[in-house]
Amino acid sequence: AAASQEGPTEHNARLLPTRRCRLNHKLFLYFLVTVAAIGGGLFGYDTGVVSGAMLLISDEFGLSAWQHEVVVSCTIAMAAIGSLCSDSMNRLYGRRPVLLAASVVFVAGSVVLAVASSFETLVLGRMVVGIGVGLASSTVPMFIAELAPPERRGQLVTLNSVCIILGQVIATLVAGAFSGVDDGWRYMLGLGAVPAAIQFLGLLLLPESPRWLLSMGREAQARRVLRRLFAPGSDQEDKVDAEIKAMLDNLIAEGSAVPVRAPASSLECCADGVARTDSRQPPVAAVTEAAAEAVEAAV
Repeated sequence: AAASQEGPTEHNARLLPTRRCRLNHKLFLYFLVTVAAIGGGLFGYDTGVVSGAMLLISDEFGLSAWQHEVVVSCTIAMAAIGSLCSDSMNRLYGRRPVLLAASVVFVAGSVVLAVASSFETLVLGRMVVGIGVGLASSTVPMFIAELAPPERRGQLVTLNSVCIILGQVIATLVAGAFSGVDDGWRYMLGLGAVPAAIQFLGLLLLPESPRWLLSMGREAQARRVLRRLFAPGSDQEDKVDAEIKAMLDNLIAEGSAVPVRAPASSLECCADGVARTDSRQPPVAAVTEAAAEAVEAAV
């Protein structure tokens, strides 16, 4: 009888915490996907801005044709190496540390490019950026997929591709804005450090992939992460249990349901990446992009 006499004010007050939890859940989900997808935007920005920057760089440094080609293509060559290394690094250290490392590498490479005073420094900066591109381009989609709820996974992973295109659009606008400025190419290449720094700070607030935690035998931590990813409700624990079971089944099928061995050296990480078939796709994409950049630079 008391329940039936509950007024609209009391009813709304009782539902307010649940609504607030659902809102916080959605904001957290969008935040983590946006932070991770910045890596895709950086990939798009770097591949897009180099064309405009090279017009100014070639004039300032008097680069020959082969030097021009080296500056453009060395990033993609290092991206291929970075993507090969990322497979083992993701298994050994987790997705979040790899993306943190990629952000640091992006910042370092952008700073080197912004202050470059010679052909050799330009190549060094482009190579450093290339490593960041390789680490991020192969880790971001996996990180988003493993954090996204099953019913939103396809939609949220697609955001990475959208950010790549958005990064290329922004790169075109930035190149146009600084094309008539003294040392404008320094601003074009150096601005890549800004979103990379933002991504680094954002990643500090994100959890590790529950799938990686589970592969390392940390089921309790994986469950805590999943509870943050699934909307609050009476069926939350059922969803968490189902996702844990699905991930365990996949890990067992892949032979990865037990903790991996102690971290290897960087060289061993790259060698292991070459040997694993699931690392072949990023290098193929890198080679394709290298061809596209070479043609674009020649024009």
